[in-house]
This record gives sequence, C-alpha cells and structure tokens, in this order.
Amino acid sequence: MPVNVLLVDDDPDLLTLASEFLKKKDQEFKITLAVSAEEALDIMKENEFDVIVSDYQMPKMNGIEFLRKIREGDQEIAFIIFTGKSREEVAIQALNLGADHYVKKGGDPVSQYTELAHIIQQVSEHRATKTALRQRETERSVIIDSMEQMVAYYNKDSLKVEWVNHAVEKNTGIPESDVIGKYCYEIWHGKDAPCVNCPVIRANKSKEVETGEQRTPDGKVWRLSAYPILDDERELLGIVEVGTDITELRDSTLELAEKQKDLEGKVEDRTSEIISLHELYRTILDGLVSGVWVSDSDDVIRYSNSAMGKIAGTSVSNLEGKEVFRDFPVEATKEFLAVYKEAKENMIPVRYSNIEVRTIEGRQSKQSGWCIPIVRNDQYDGMIVTVEDITAQIETLEALRQSEENYRLIADTIPDGITVIEDGKFIYANKRAFEIFGFSEEDFVSIDGLDIAAPEERKRLREIIKRAIEEDIYPTEIEYWILRPDGVRRRIRNRYAYKKREDGKVTRFTITTDITHHYITESIIRQNEELSDFAHHLAHDLRNHLHNLKGYFEILPETEYDEKIMNILSQMNMLLSRSLVLADAGKVIGTTSSVNLKEIIQEIAASIVPDSISVNIDDLPNVEGDKTRIQQVVTNLIQNAVEHGRPDNIIVRKIIADNHVVICFENDGELIPDEFCEKILKTTFSSKESGGIGLSIIHKIVAAHGWRITLDCSPRTSFKIHIPLQHVHN
Repeated sequence: MPVNVLLVDDDPDLLTLASEFLKKKDQEFKITLAVSAEEALDIMKENEFDVIVSDYQMPKMNGIEFLRKIREGDQEIAFIIFTGKSREEVAIQALNLGADHYVKKGGDPVSQYTELAHIIQQVSEHRATKTALRQRETERSVIIDSMEQMVAYYNKDSLKVEWVNHAVEKNTGIPESDVIGKYCYEIWHGKDAPCVNCPVIRANKSKEVETGEQRTPDGKVWRLSAYPILDDERELLGIVEVGTDITELRDSTLELAEKQKDLEGKVEDRTSEIISLHELYRTILDGLVSGVWVSDSDDVIRYSNSAMGKIAGTSVSNLEGKEVFRDFPVEATKEFLAVYKEAKENMIPVRYSNIEVRTIEGRQSKQSGWCIPIVRNDQYDGMIVTVEDITAQIETLEALRQSEENYRLIADTIPDGITVIEDGKFIYANKRAFEIFGFSEEDFVSIDGLDIAAPEERKRLREIIKRAIEEDIYPTEIEYWILRPDGVRRRIRNRYAYKKREDGKVTRFTITTDITHHYITESIIRQNEELSDFAHHLAHDLRNHLHNLKGYFEILPETEYDEKIMNILSQMNMLLSRSLVLADAGKVIGTTSSVNLKEIIQEIAASIVPDSISVNIDDLPNVEGDKTRIQQVVTNLIQNAVEHGRPDNIIVRKIIADNHVVICFENDGELIPDEFCEKILKTTFSSKESGGIGLSIIHKIVAAHGWRITLDCSPRTSFKIHIPLQHVHN
C-alpha cells in the first residue's frame, strides 16, 4: 500500500538525496518535497499525506513550530523530526507536541536513511492501526446504540451501571448521565434494595445467562436477560443486561386468555363475534416484533404472526398446518422440542433462553421465548409459543468480549508498565508493571500506590498529590526511585492521564518506564566528562610548567646530567598525553552504529600481525557501538598479544551465553605473570618503564559501551569482552 511522505527541509540537496534514498529503500514511498514549513502547509491544503518528515532548524518557521501548527488541525498524520540538532530538549519538546519519532542526521548515509525508511514505515503502520481500532469501536457503538432493546453494562464488583445504549433514554426518558454509576433498582424502580429474583445478581453468582421479568412503576413489563462476560479462565469481567419491552405481548396474551374464558359456553351463539375477535387478535399479534404461533391439542400450528415468518425464514402460510413433532427437523430444533414437550406434559409455562435453532432457510440462530400451554377443564388444548431471535445480541456481546481481550493483549505486550489507580489503590496492572515493581498480581491489588516508592521519595510524592488535589492541577510526568519487595532499587519515569469521576474523585492512568540503566549511565557520563575536563585543564597547566622548565634548562650551562633531564621531561610529556587519552576514554562514546566485528579485526590483524603468526577469526556478530572506539580496543588487544606474548597463533572466537555474547581474544604465546593478572586492567597498573596504560584504556572504552572485559591467564592468555544481547544485531 503506498505511503505518501512529505519531506520538509531548507536544504534542496538534502531533500533530493533523502528522496532518492527513500525511494530505493521502499518503492511504496510516494515522496513530495518542500523547502520550508510555509510551502509544506500550502501543499497540504491540496494533498493528503501519511507521514511528514521535517528538519528542525529552518528560517521563519522551525520544525517545532511547524509541528505545533499541524497538530492544531490534524491529530492523525504521523510526524518525524529529522535534524542534526542533538539537544535533548528539542527531542522532548517534539515528542510532547505529538511527534511520532525523532531521528538525528549525520553518520553513514546508507545507515541513516535505512533507519529513516524503517521508522517511516513503522509510524505509518502504527497510525493506520490506531485508525482501524477507532473505526471498530465506532462500529461497535453504532450497533449497540441502534438496538431497540435497552442494553446496560454492570460492574462485576459493585453491580452499578457503567454504560448504557441510547435505547435506555428513549424508553425511560432518563438521561444517560443520570444512569451511570447507579444501581438499576434506584433508576427504574425507585427502590433502595435489589428486586426479588434479579437476573443480574443471579448471573453475577452463577456465571450463566439468567432471565426474568420485571414491571416498572410506569406499568411496563420488561423481559430481562443478563449475560455474564467471562475471560478464557471463566473469570467474570462484567454483566450485560438486555431489556425488551413485552408489555404489549403480556397484555395481549392476558387479554387473549380472558377473552377466551369469557367466550367459553357462548361459541355457538356468537360465532360471528368470535370470528371478528379472532381477526382482532391476529391484527394485534401481527403488530408485535416478537414471533408468536399457536398450536392445537394435536400440536398442529393453527396460527403464526408475520414476525414468526421472518424469524423462521419462510411464509406464514408455510408454517400453518405443520405438526410440531412430525414436521420440525429433530436435529435443527431438538432443544426447542424438549422445552415444548416439558410445557405440554406439566401444563405450565416454560421459558427457554439462548437455544440453537436452524431456520428453514438454513440460517443458524439463537432464540429465546416462552411455551405457554392452553389448558381447558384441566386438559391440554394447545400451545402459545413466543419467539425472539437474539442472534444479533449474542454476536454483539461476543464482539464486545473479543474487543476487550484484544485491548488486554495489546497492553500486555508493550514494553512499558500500565497501571490504573483509584482511591490510592491499584485496580489494574499489565504484565510489564508486575516485572518493573516486583509484585505478584495478588499482592499488587492490595498495596497503596505510595508503598512502592523508595522511603526518601514518599514525602515529595505526598506533597505533589496534596497540591494536585488542592489546586486541581495534576502532574503529567514524574521521575523517582522505587524499592521493590526483593530490595532492588529502580528508577522509573511515570506519565499520567486522569479521569475525574462523578463523585469528584480522580482515576489515574499511568504509563511506567524503567529508566534505571539510562539514569545510571547518564550519571557515569557526567562524572566522566567532569574528569576529562579536569584532566585537560590540569594537563594544560602542567605542560606550561614543563615548557618553562625546558626553556630554563636550555639557558643553563651544560652538565653531564643534561641528557637524563631531557629524557625525564619527555617522559612526563608522554605521561600527560596518555593520561588525557585515558580520561577521554571514559567520556561519552561517539555516534553508534552497526559494527562488523569480523571485518574490523581482519583489517587490523592484516596491518600489525607479522606473517609468522597465524590469525583465526570466527564468524562474529555485528554489534551496536562506536566504530572508532572499537577499532582502538581491537588494536590494543592484538598489538599487546604480538609485542608481549610473541605467539604462534592468535584466535578470535565467540561464546553465546544466556543473555550476552562473549568475544574471546586468545593467543598461545608467553603467559602473563600471575602477579600481573589481577592488576593489568586497572587504571594505575603499568609494567612498562614509560607507564603503559593501553589496557586501562580498553577497560574504559568497553565500560562506556555498557559492556564488560575480563582476563583469563591460563591455560592460555584470553581477554573476554561480554556484550549484552540487546547490543548484538545478528
């Protein structure tokens, strides 16, 4: 499916380059170019786009201002900031304004535009999915609201109404806002206690479909069906109640019974009146929505109303004259025939609900109704059968259940935790939330939201909550430490959304991201940058002093110690230079990309390993890292093996562990002395007169990537770099 992309940048060459790269990456991309935000807005008046990719730094209107302008009129179109600006606040501002992604310019063009193409496809599909979900929700709402029956959804715990369809207000005159959050007996019966034999209460206990009838104060009679909504483990999620106004049917049936009783004994004298009354009954019954048919004492259908013909999928004339136990297909109607037989034998009305019936035209349907025997002089004289086709209602309820399951599945697969808090207690949490906070599902619902926070954070959080309640201004994002039950501390970032309830209290929806690794990494980066800055300032001052010493030395008379003094000065200069390299090794690594380890090792080995030494390299994975820094690590390790080990063979191989890959640099040369093994990777260690710090630099670079390096000194020398799987590409 084509993806219409609008590229906006004040650099025409970059627009052309980006367009060509993207078209090569995906032929489905339809690219339109604009050299300013103003031109882009004009183009959008005449064209529709799936994705906008915009530079940040542009004259007149920058990327953020352009995004804000777009979001004022269109919340749906995907928006990607593509810029050379590396400031974090730009990315945060863009994402807060509704940008879908933030991509930095620079680095290898192929990698850069491959990433951009992937992100364009990703955000386009994401937006399309959201649109489809909203459409399904709208369709579901339209279906339910178009039903003539009243539909209400009850909370499984409180049994209060959570939502109703439009038919409720249409039939009762009570606005939806006056219904939500109340008990049904308060709304429709004006009582302060549940109705006797309430089907909702029974369904809540039995987890089965329950039915019943109730008469409301306005005189109407309602047939009520309560459907429990269950998950795959038959845990109750809620109850849907469908109410059908059967006042006309009940009154008509009662009136029919009274008329029949009154007419007994007068049949011969009032034949014409009976015929006229029969036509009246036929007219009344033909006006009903529900199907009605009447059989005689021999179970032959003598009357069927128009609605029954529609439900059965045939004409009324084709139904009349059928013998129930002879002409009804047993397999298609066996559940109904059992109910009919029970009513006939016991001569009492029998209710049937949600039974399977295959119509004459072959359609499988779900039906509910009554079998009401006609009894004269204590003898069976026929049957009145009412039929309601509830297939559409059942399908709607199943669609509702499936939709809820889909939403739960989506929530359980996203990488962030999702929680819902009411009155300070958790009422919902997805699987990721349990992993982050370290609680089981059983423990989670019983704890207070503040109990999760680390002790030193609770006072600050209580003040935030108190201020929010007093000023009615709630925070949208907070970072703080939590203390898990297992004693582990984690740093989290919470983003909030709120819904104020009718009782004035607030339900809080929270998305939680575990930022512990990110937070600690940033702290280490800041410390390393401060160390590097200090080292550079100190080196500058010391070099000035060394330069002055050398100058004074030159004007002094020559002595026999001149050469030694100059050597000492040179060594001090060299130590300063190496110290700066060591300090810089702990700074933030540069731009990371997918690095081919095998290719780098082959190139370096070819340049520094003599022909007399054999080099064997495994099939190594690509890793995410700073290519220049990784080259420095490989050079130091191989050069150290060549110069100090003097081996016959150098082997580079991989070991796959549970959650990481180990890259081993081994050689069969001279072993490192035992007294050096535990010290060799430390910053202060040196076995050289000139102060060797190459292996310490390796340790710094590896740590800056979030990796780990170890050394095995026997049976052969082996340096091992441990790389987490999330940094490994293949």
